[in-house]
Amino acid sequence: MSIIQIEPYIVDATANFVFNSVTATGNLTVSGLVTATGNVIGNNIAGVIRPTSGNGTAGIIFPADPGGGSSDTASIKYYSYSGEDAVLEVRVTNDATDYILLNASGGTNVASSLTSLGTFSVVGNSNLANIGINGLLTASGNITGGNFVTTGNIS
Repeated sequence: MSIIQIEPYIVDATANFVFNSVTATGNLTVSGLVTATGNVIGNNIAGVIRPTSGNGTAGIIFPADPGGGSSDTASIKYYSYSGEDAVLEVRVTNDATDYILLNASGGTNVASSLTSLGTFSVVGNSNLANIGINGLLTASGNITGGNFVTTGNIS
């Protein structure tokens, strides 16, 4: 048996229902936009998830410590870092062995548009290991290391 209990409600000036509390032990189906000012927790959310932007508690924040332990966090945030300049940040934190894995059957590309697929830029110092290069490698700085294997041009 499914039970839905609705505490007192009001209808606001734009004819929206405003509920104090809704408890459903069965299915609750809403057609239209659902706006929440608190946490939305669910295992089967269909449709568009539109989180607020910002770097604090905004964005998509995953439950902490999925494997136990302490202080493991993960989030996806979109925020401005300087005026109109923005960043999309995918973050997993706490341990040196925490990773972000991009797994796609068609390969993984970092590019500025669909027409520049295959373009990968590293700005700043990075530790790169086990990288295969099949095509042109252009560097405007030092490349150091050993055991370089290429099947293309280096300029």
